[in-house]
Amino acid sequence: MTNRFAPTGGCVEMSVEFVTREIIFDRNSVLAWHIFDWQKFNYDPAEHFVEAGEEIYLELSDEKPTVLSEKLAEEVNRQAISYSESMRDIFEQVPPRLKKYEIVIAELPIDELEVFMAQIGIKLKALCDHMNWSQIHIISDSRSPYLLQDNAYPPVKLAEKKLNDMGLEHDFSGGIILESTSIQEFFSPIFWIVRCNASAPYINFCAEGSKTVGVLCKYGNVHFEPYCEREKKQLLAAMGDTGFEESEDGCCYERFSEDSAMEGRKISLD
Repeated sequence: MTNRFAPTGGCVEMSVEFVTREIIFDRNSVLAWHIFDWQKFNYDPAEHFVEAGEEIYLELSDEKPTVLSEKLAEEVNRQAISYSESMRDIFEQVPPRLKKYEIVIAELPIDELEVFMAQIGIKLKALCDHMNWSQIHIISDSRSPYLLQDNAYPPVKLAEKKLNDMGLEHDFSGGIILESTSIQEFFSPIFWIVRCNASAPYINFCAEGSKTVGVLCKYGNVHFEPYCEREKKQLLAAMGDTGFEESEDGCCYERFSEDSAMEGRKISLD
């Protein structure tokens, strides 16, 4: 489904297309490999298998752990397998393997959250233009809806409304294709979702024809994972020309509050 809209007060028509995850993988082999590789390690049910005799908390509200019987351990393992299968994509063939280079963490030197949120969409649009990225493919790290979590924090509710107006429904977990004119309008509100909804999936993007994947971070940074050394060098140059800086220590941290607390950030306990 393609949704064309004009933002409030604007006259430039935007284009956002909502497609299946399979379409994204068919059109973007870099994202296909990136997601396949990520899911292989992060949704491996064996990492969560338990054995009889172990003590675990079955519910978050439990006051003390439960000693697992053999039958209960089997049930917990079945649930781990079921959860993994619900999150992972099915690839008929393993995507072409790619060599990954050192991650580049791009950050804007802005310490006020409201100023950052007003600028991030503009700056990302400028960076994409600098890299000649005219069409952006977006996919979450799992088959989980982008807007699965309810959050009454006013900036998040406003961001949800903007995304809803673009056509992003609350149960949508597929792929998104942005034309260049839609980059700013999409990334400005989606950063509120990434920052405040702790249960939301990781959001990955890669331009058509590019070999660099960007992953949005709750701290306001973009973790770029290059699969091409030449493109990595181009990215670093483009970052410098568009106001981004490379994280000096390769780490992310909360810079919008003095006590590291993130106002409005919640996790779903359902």
